[in-house]
Amino acid sequence: MNTSQSLLLLAAMATSACHTPPPAPTGLQTFGTMREVMRNGHMEGRVSLRNFSDSKTIGVGAMAHLNGEITIVDGQVLVSSVQNGIAVVRLARPGDQATLLVTDDVDRWHQFAIGSCSSYEALEQRIAELLRARGRDLTKPTPLRITGKAKRLQVHVINGACPIAQPTGQKPWRYDGPADHVELIGFYVEDAAGRLTHHNHSSHLHAVSDQAMGHLDEISLSDAIVSLPVTSPSQK
Repeated sequence: MNTSQSLLLLAAMATSACHTPPPAPTGLQTFGTMREVMRNGHMEGRVSLRNFSDSKTIGVGAMAHLNGEITIVDGQVLVSSVQNGIAVVRLARPGDQATLLVTDDVDRWHQFAIGSCSSYEALEQRIAELLRARGRDLTKPTPLRITGKAKRLQVHVINGACPIAQPTGQKPWRYDGPADHVELIGFYVEDAAGRLTHHNHSSHLHAVSDQAMGHLDEISLSDAIVSLPVTSPSQK
């Protein structure tokens, strides 16, 4: 994300503060599945993004017709889309809809320093260890926030077509490089391939940094801190 994009985003945030958002849904919400959207081509809008502006809500997903990535954090519903060959980040506007979206509400977070992770696979292993140690059911989606410094960050922003299901369609925008500070937003859940995650991962994570905002493909992370929801035993 360059300086001009950052300024546009800040201006949009200031403008949005003047409007009262509609009441937000609560608890885990899922709309669409990876399989029906990416493989079967059902890319229609399923839910309005104006419903998800509560400061406790986090979420990740894709825009209707795969016209960009959605990341929800700290009351901001961010959309990253490809315009004239570059990725542009903005706040959600009236009329914006998601075809794929997973959200949840988290009142409090508990932070865990995990040091360095040389790959996305290593990061997922550390996340799974943390969840098991806390008695969490790994087959239920757990919201995550992860911060750190990325020696290498790889993300993409979808651009109207799934590159796997539609290899001749519009190509995603991609970033591959370092990031002095990155935050990963999303969910960890096992045995959910084709529903909430891609087949090669047990998490669905988006990255937010000065360099890029989009779907996480690969990462080498240092000084990593994982934030998990503070929950009662009955919520595990």
